Amino acid sequence: MTAWWPSSSYRIVAPLYDQSGTLVNVQARAIQPRDPRVLAPKGSRLRGSLFASSHGLEVLRGTWRGEMRVLFGEGLTDSVALASVAPIPVLCAPGTATARHGIGPWVEGLEVLLALDRDDAGEKALVPTARSAFEHGAIRVRRVCWPTGCKDAVDLVQRVGLVGLWEFLSSPLPEVARGR
Repeated sequence: MTAWWPSSSYRIVAPLYDQSGTLVNVQARAIQPRDPRVLAPKGSRLRGSLFASSHGLEVLRGTWRGEMRVLFGEGLTDSVALASVAPIPVLCAPGTATARHGIGPWVEGLEVLLALDRDDAGEKALVPTARSAFEHGAIRVRRVCWPTGCKDAVDLVQRVGLVGLWEFLSSPLPEVARGR
């Protein structure tokens, strides 16, 4: 969804859902260099909310009957890129700091593919997010290791396009150990 909000530099506006699949918030992203880069309505709470593809909403609402894997990332633009190519459910926390809080009972019985950013914040969030997934009943957690020079899904799309992103995500991914 695109819209102008609240000024000319904030162009991408996307819904955020709670873990029951109820719309609870929105977030805007600047398309021009701007500080802050993202905005949410004043006084809103992002912790625990998620961007979700249509299949991701089915997972949150308990109606998903497809492949028992989900792609879990972070950030609005990665959410758009991942949801554009993935035939499996895509759910993304609004940011790295909220990633582990976005995991909940909805992961029970699922394999979770963690697509966090390849930066210090993403590295710091990896273990707590994986631990949260296991604590909530995930059967397996795998890590998307972005190629050198790519911090996230958007960087990879810029390098190889959307088809290349899905080919990359379809390759074998390393498993994250339960004890980490």
